[in-house]
This record gives sequence, C-alpha cells and structure tokens, in this order.
Amino acid sequence: MSPSSASGNLCGLILAGGASSRMGFDKGLVKFHNKPQREYLFEVLSAFCSQVHTSCRPNASVPAALHPLPDAFDIAGPMNGILTAFQYDPATAWLTAPVDMPYIDGRILSILTRERDRSSVATCFFDSGGKAAEPLLAIWEPGAGQLLLDFFRKGKTSPKEFLATHDARILKSPSPMMHVNINSQEDLKRFMDEKGHSW
Repeated sequence: MSPSSASGNLCGLILAGGASSRMGFDKGLVKFHNKPQREYLFEVLSAFCSQVHTSCRPNASVPAALHPLPDAFDIAGPMNGILTAFQYDPATAWLTAPVDMPYIDGRILSILTRERDRSSVATCFFDSGGKAAEPLLAIWEPGAGQLLLDFFRKGKTSPKEFLATHDARILKSPSPMMHVNINSQEDLKRFMDEKGHSW
C-alpha cells in the first residue's frame, strides 16, 4: 500500500512497539474494552484518520488488517514509531495513541482534533502533572518530521523533551483518568478489579 501524501491528511498511529517487559506479554492484546486494545484503538482512530497503522517491532505478530508499520530505527522507545511514521509518509500529520492508556476514546480524540494547531509542530495535552506535555497522545504535524530526525541525530530520543524545546500547542487535559497507563500485571489487576472485569 502506498502512503497518502496529501498535505492536509491525518493518519493514525497506534504506538505498540514496546517490549512489554513489565507486563510479560503484548500490551496490545489486553482487553480493556472487550477486545484487544490495539483493535479498539484502530477502530477509534479510524473515525478521525484516513488511514491507521500499528507501530510495532520488526518481529512482532500484528494482523495485516491493523496495517503494521515495523520500526525502522535503532531506538528503544516510542520515538522509533513516530520517526518511522514520518519516514513512511513525511507529508502527512500523524495522530499517535499509546496502546497502554485504556481511557483514550472518541471524546478525547475529538477535542484533540478540534483544537489542532497546524502551525505548531504538534498539538497535545498537558500530562498528569499539568506542567509538561503528554507526547504520546498527540497530533504531529508534517513539519515535525525533519525536526524530530535532527533531534534524534543529536542523540536525543525523548518525545517529551522534544516538545519541551519546540513550539507545540498544549491543551488542558479533559480528564485525570486519561493519563492512566497500564504497564505491569499489577497495574492490570488493579484496573480490572476496579472495573469488575476479568482478563
């Protein structure tokens, strides 16, 4: 499939390329919403994006229907997926969503896309502390691609640090629950117990 290169386009990227070492198994398979989270996010993002891809490690088993986009850089962390997306299509904007934040939903993405500032490198929310950017749930504008690559070539790989040093629009978080992330089996058990679910 060839990438769309329309400058006003918005593509989705599920950030699911981590090793899930603390969880012990692929976090994208956890069923927060009665289906694997990577499938849930694919559906939610598809309502806002012309295409959706799933960032993953080269050896990951991701169904073709989820449009896997294997990491192309030697980086441990989500910067790999973001850079890979811009390498795949540098002319589009990318709406990224991490696979370990279960409260991401259409309402949150609607706010993000409605408040999008195309003149900034990115639009995102403040993190749970309310003072820095939450970089993984964000719209990255096409102009961010080369800047991120230059940032990486200086030996830097933190998207949060990148947003702290570049012009980004940062929105007030619509809900403190939005920032919950599930990275370990202890986190997962606590989440499922609170929701009355089994996993």
